[in-house]
Amino acid sequence: MSENYDVVIIGAGHAGCEAAYAAAQMDCKTLLITTSWDAVATFACNPSLGGPGRGQLVMEIDALGGLMAEAADSNVLSSKINGENSGPAARTAHQIVDKNTYPLFMKHRLEEKKGLSIYQDMVSKINRIGKDLQVSTRLGEKIVTKTIVLAAGTFLGGKLFISGKEQSGGRYGEISSIDLVDCLKRMGLRFNRFKTGTSPRINISSINIDKMQERVPLEPPAYFLNWQDNKHQKQESYYVTRTNEVTHSLVREVLSDNNIEELTDVSPRHCPSLAAKLKRFPDKGSHPVFVQPMSSHTDEGYLQGLSMSVQPNVQAKIIRTIPGLERAEIIRPGYAVAYDYLIPDQLRETLETKTVDGLFTAGQINGTSGYEEAAAQGLMAGINAALKVKGEEPLILDRSKAYIGVLIDDLVTKGVDEPYRMFTSRAEYRLILRSDNADLRLSPIGHELGLIGDERMKRVEKKLSARESDTDLPDDFIQYIEAEKIYSVLNQRTKNRRKLIDKVSDIKLPNDLQYGQIKGLSTAAATRLKEQRPKTIREAQLIAEVRQSDIEILSLIAEREDVSRETS
Repeated sequence: MSENYDVVIIGAGHAGCEAAYAAAQMDCKTLLITTSWDAVATFACNPSLGGPGRGQLVMEIDALGGLMAEAADSNVLSSKINGENSGPAARTAHQIVDKNTYPLFMKHRLEEKKGLSIYQDMVSKINRIGKDLQVSTRLGEKIVTKTIVLAAGTFLGGKLFISGKEQSGGRYGEISSIDLVDCLKRMGLRFNRFKTGTSPRINISSINIDKMQERVPLEPPAYFLNWQDNKHQKQESYYVTRTNEVTHSLVREVLSDNNIEELTDVSPRHCPSLAAKLKRFPDKGSHPVFVQPMSSHTDEGYLQGLSMSVQPNVQAKIIRTIPGLERAEIIRPGYAVAYDYLIPDQLRETLETKTVDGLFTAGQINGTSGYEEAAAQGLMAGINAALKVKGEEPLILDRSKAYIGVLIDDLVTKGVDEPYRMFTSRAEYRLILRSDNADLRLSPIGHELGLIGDERMKRVEKKLSARESDTDLPDDFIQYIEAEKIYSVLNQRTKNRRKLIDKVSDIKLPNDLQYGQIKGLSTAAATRLKEQRPKTIREAQLIAEVRQSDIEILSLIAEREDVSRETS
């Protein structure tokens, strides 16, 4: 193994894989270090990709030359179209992918990539060597590099919780990194802690599907891409059942034990544990449970909606109160994980840390949650690390150009107080940032950087010039043309609303504004606004959980109040 590299990637999750591939594609000598080459691109929860906001991210990753969409389409297990009855801006593919074959696909693409080396070891230290950085591993390797992309996921200071007990680990059965996070703190970087949880995995052959609702996958599959020659894989149904009062009574009985209460209610607000749901929605008599396949090669299934970390025998009791799961056999119990994340106000828009020159971070280490968010950050960090090595201008995507731009701008300007997930409502330009035009928006950038080949670019140019009268157009060309017709007027309205926000950004908001009574304002935004009482729209924009749709509503109020003051 060489001792000198242009870019070193630490971690081979969804962020690390995209970062490594992008840096190597841009002709940088790249090294990917992972604690386990058998755990590449692992799905710690259910292997689900896409849906509102996140599906657009997947398409943008592909448009910039990333791997996620291609890997998903090649290993789709079950699929549907989200927002099928909505407008094209909300429409996107949603897939359950094979958790066994997806990582193998990703491993193969990385192993065959010219200029990319792979090494299994744990990084224990990073330090400065002149203008370069040095990576030290637990096995004693010392590697000099110009830049680093740290994509450590939940492994920095990771601790697992199950059965009221605590053990070191970033994922179940995998060791966490303590030395590295201590080293980073000594370098001046600030961290905080998040907790999240997973649901039990069961043997699908032990369930009774006759007591559940079957969700039949879309045929042919809902693919993210049209440019590759997809073979129509055999798909599998998933099933929906619901919890009931018996389930809830048992969970409340478990929660009455204060020794485990904290450990059962650890998941983020947008992906809550069952215990958290009962606390937040005490009047709800039931909650949905999605029984999802995880691979065509095994009978392992995921119980989406039942995140918990209590004793395995208690998990089994809770599960078996649910229709269709009366005889369910647990293969892997649910668990919770607490980990260190980098407070993201320490990042530049390139995802390079402000404190350590040449050190980039990507994925859950930046306070996000979700495979798509991680992959998008990994891609951008890998690109910008390579550009820094080459001495070229960084790539920063504006909020008006990509969901990726929204994601990164939210992180570095607003910060996070819970794991960040992407939603369409976060993007003020969501009518423009559609799945059907992601290639048109971003592939020219990818081509210029060497991430997209000439043949792909020719297809993009052909799509851009396509007209309704053309014959034998691919499906994605037709979808794009139809969407452009639908949104031609709405796109201008979107731009006008943005001008309004800019116009009123410094106008004072009434101090006695009753946020909880404002129609259309999200519950989370109303709570945060009531707590922090921003003086202006500009201040409101910097509050976590205040989305652009909320800002648009506040802007109309601010303009009305300003006009009222002028005429009084």
